Amino acid sequence: MGSAQSSGVLLGIAVPIYDGGLRSHKKQNALDSLAAAKSGVEVTKAAASREVAIAYEGLRTALAVNLAAQELVTASALTADAAQKAYVNGVGTISDASRATLGLYSATETLIDSRRAALHIMPPPLWL
Repeated sequence: MGSAQSSGVLLGIAVPIYDGGLRSHKKQNALDSLAAAKSGVEVTKAAASREVAIAYEGLRTALAVNLAAQELVTASALTADAAQKAYVNGVGTISDASRATLGLYSATETLIDSRRAALHIMPPPLWL
């Protein structure tokens, strides 16, 4: 009455000896994709850098124009005030006072235009 049982497990591993260059081809494709991605990043960084430089110069110019326009308004206001006082005191003409006042209006319009141009150059804040 003796019975013997036997069981076994068969395990096998298959390792290809030759893959026809498939592995090296896939590796080269991955390296080419990596190089293309790196090149794309560099091109994008250079373009962004140029855009930032152009925007910075535009903003600097707009701010300088705004400052000059503010100085023009200050000078025009002084001229208009002097021309008005000269007319009131009898040493100036109404034409001179009127021209000086129109010059002040023109300078104020220039200041408003320069501020509008500066705001047009500046992008809106990111949180809006």
